[in-house]
Amino acid sequence: MKNRFNGTYILIMITIILLSFVYFYEIRGKDEREKEKESADRFLIFEPDSVMFIELESNKSHVVIERTSPGKWKLTHPVEAPGDSKAIRSLLESVTTTKIIRTLSANENGNLARNKEFDLSEFGLDHPKIFLDITLSDQQSYELSFGESNPSQTAIYALKSLSPDIFLLPETFFKEVNKKAFQLRDRSVLLFQAADATGFSIHLSDVKYSCYNIIGQWQLTSPFRARAKHDQVKNFLEDLKNAQIKVFVEEEADDLSLYGLDDPEQTITVSLRDRERPIVLQIGDQVDGKEHVYAKDSTRPMVFKIDAELIRERLNIPVDQIEDKRLLNFFSYHIGHILLTLRAGKFEFNKPEYLDWRMSQPDSIRADNGRVDSLLTTLRRA
Repeated sequence: MKNRFNGTYILIMITIILLSFVYFYEIRGKDEREKEKESADRFLIFEPDSVMFIELESNKSHVVIERTSPGKWKLTHPVEAPGDSKAIRSLLESVTTTKIIRTLSANENGNLARNKEFDLSEFGLDHPKIFLDITLSDQQSYELSFGESNPSQTAIYALKSLSPDIFLLPETFFKEVNKKAFQLRDRSVLLFQAADATGFSIHLSDVKYSCYNIIGQWQLTSPFRARAKHDQVKNFLEDLKNAQIKVFVEEEADDLSLYGLDDPEQTITVSLRDRERPIVLQIGDQVDGKEHVYAKDSTRPMVFKIDAELIRERLNIPVDQIEDKRLLNFFSYHIGHILLTLRAGKFEFNKPEYLDWRMSQPDSIRADNGRVDSLLTTLRRA
């Protein structure tokens, strides 16, 4: 009996050991091996949020970018200007997600100097098309060089610091890192957040009015006083915030009369909370066959071009489209009491929080929720 028990115990232990091996090696180990393989295939491994400095140089461009705070960047060369956070993030993510197609090793142990092992001119790496330097917060630096494409034009040869090998990377990666200053700087026409706007004034050729947020409600204040449509105001501010510069004409313009900006007749002014002076988009002469107009942000010295269509169509909203002409302005879910005074008498309804509508006058009975809600919808749309 005792021997049978010992034999059963041994079988159980062997089964547990085998199951543990299957779990840790075949299941869990498989995931870890796949992660290791994926990491080994990646050209570079670092967290984009750890990058502090970027230098990108080519034959026709030299861009230097520094991180000023989490998610915020500043170009320091060729101009000092805010960086486009999304574009810079996209560039860094391309670097950290690109996979190696093929590695040309210097030798088996990788100890020979690359310039003795390879003729870099064969790969266009003696004079790289692009040089990219990335420095992390721990001062670790990656220097990357990109040369010619392979014969089939599907990949590009690359070098990275601290490695004697030459790497073949996707041609699409080269296009993603081949950026100039214009593509990496913030091209916003006006620098503001729509949620911070407390008012705006439009003074265009055939549209002139002002609108301000008064105690949480947008109101037209000129040429007449009226409620404004919240959605229209929100869309206008978002369009203005997202408007992009098409061409930087002068970083510091001395003679604004050259662009019709010395005394501009068309302006859009935005007031912001926690800011004493408003920002003003000044609009000047049409150019390029009326495709663009010269413009200027009152807070910055540069002159730039923007799409004329932006002014003619998207921001040129007539006042009657902004005015809220509804008789009543409310949200149905805010209403808890209704008193209707009609020729037939008074009808009173109450809705305690989270409960159904009840009639309290002329009779105290349960009301039809659907019909009361339909009444509120009709009143709101009137």
